[in-house]
Amino acid sequence: NKRKIEGPPELDRSELKLAVQLCAVLEPLRLATRLIEAEDRALCSLYLPLFHQCSETLGKNRGALPLPKELRKAFGENVQISSLLEVPNKLRLFLAADLKKIRERHLVGTTGDDLLAVATFLDGRFQKHHVWQSMLSLEDTKNKVAQMALQASQDFPALVERLRKQAQDPVNWTLAALAKAEAAPKPRGRGGRGGRGRGRARAQSDPAPKSRCASEAALQETTPSGHNLKRRRLQPQTSAEEWLFGQPEQQEEEVVLADVDAVKQQISEELTCYLRLGHASQLGSSPLSFWKNRRSELPFLSALARIIYSIPASTAALERLFSAAGRAVCHRRPRLNVRKAAKLIFAHANVARNITGRIGAKKPVEE
Repeated sequence: NKRKIEGPPELDRSELKLAVQLCAVLEPLRLATRLIEAEDRALCSLYLPLFHQCSETLGKNRGALPLPKELRKAFGENVQISSLLEVPNKLRLFLAADLKKIRERHLVGTTGDDLLAVATFLDGRFQKHHVWQSMLSLEDTKNKVAQMALQASQDFPALVERLRKQAQDPVNWTLAALAKAEAAPKPRGRGGRGGRGRGRARAQSDPAPKSRCASEAALQETTPSGHNLKRRRLQPQTSAEEWLFGQPEQQEEEVVLADVDAVKQQISEELTCYLRLGHASQLGSSPLSFWKNRRSELPFLSALARIIYSIPASTAALERLFSAAGRAVCHRRPRLNVRKAAKLIFAHANVARNITGRIGAKKPVEE
């Protein structure tokens, strides 16, 4: 029998215009989601440029909003912001303000924001992007890249251990204290200008020094924040190796600090060389392959970039993989027979009503 199905009424011109403008307002978010959750694996360096692009596109009062490809043939390439109706314009302002609040609440001031900024800096495709003009600071990001590159290098654990030994050496504490006392201005005695009392200078209470020597200051600057150095006195230790080869030669503090400065200088030179290189501003180019080819030329930055770009921008590709595996497993899993399933359901219903058929069983529950 044929059924008469009544479809929804056709949209009039005003409703159609409203729907098209709503699609134009949501199109920047759809494009950003498509780039992040594409079939190919997206890098975490896309986050801040896409975030900035969506905020700028929705927050500006002039210009145009792009339309989806499905609507361009009938309604044109874009919609002018000045011609938006009341509802689409309110949605545009709400989304722009909401994006700003989300970043200020969840990203600004966190290590995640620093990590995303470093990832964007190491991606040569965004080297000339306008995200560096309003959202990010190039100099601050360069300093963060230098610090992370030092911590990601293979020489970092050895340098920290050498600095730790120098910082725990009481000899360095004594030399630093003597140098500080020699450089401090001498107090005036009785009869001098500004003297007070019976010839004794006023005791000046200086704040406690943050570090006892230069190696300890370098250790606090080099290691991540929150690292607490335990000051302890060195205890003489003897071992079979020391008995055989003798006492190990104690390195001077200036040598260790010079090695740390040499690594920092090399990282600074790599940053200068990287900024001079030309990069293609296309999403098709792979920054990961770029850094793999620069292992010998830029070893410190290449090691940091290969670590950062192992972080995916989205779990969409992984979720699709698990969904495909789940569908394959469910397709091959033997299903329950219809009759057997009906019997199990019937038996479960009887047990739930205390109808077991055994002698001494409880009476059935009257419904």
